[in-house]
Amino acid sequence: MASKTVVDPEGRTWKVRRRWGHRSVSWRGPKGGRAADLLDGADLASVGAELPVVGVIMVAIAALLIGVMAVVFIIPALIFALELLLILTAVALGVLSRVLFRRPWTVEARVKGAEHGDEWKVTGWRASGDLVDSVAGQLQATGQIRPSVG
Repeated sequence: MASKTVVDPEGRTWKVRRRWGHRSVSWRGPKGGRAADLLDGADLASVGAELPVVGVIMVAIAALLIGVMAVVFIIPALIFALELLLILTAVALGVLSRVLFRRPWTVEARVKGAEHGDEWKVTGWRASGDLVDSVAGQLQATGQIRPSVG
């Protein structure tokens, strides 16, 4: 992502960047789910009938440890992997849609701490990066913006 921070002759700090979208997106993982659902199909009572008491206790402890390990390590790792795959797919589709449909990139320049600044719509990844460089250079040299979009 093209982004530059420059200081103009008056001492103001400017951030010039290529923006992906119009609003920020908050990603939240799935919530809920029961750890007990993992053992719904387990039939440990029939296993215990053929084993001595110590064996039943050992099997119960092993099952408990496996369940705890699944809840603590395996399930969160799987959820993380699925969310990461979802995010990577969304980013890839976003870039692909911008390239295929030639949607313009938004280049913005604003003073640090300000909510709004100047912005331009530029078609093309390279052209938007060139505009970021041009605007940053002009701000650093003169403190004024005269972009040449074309």
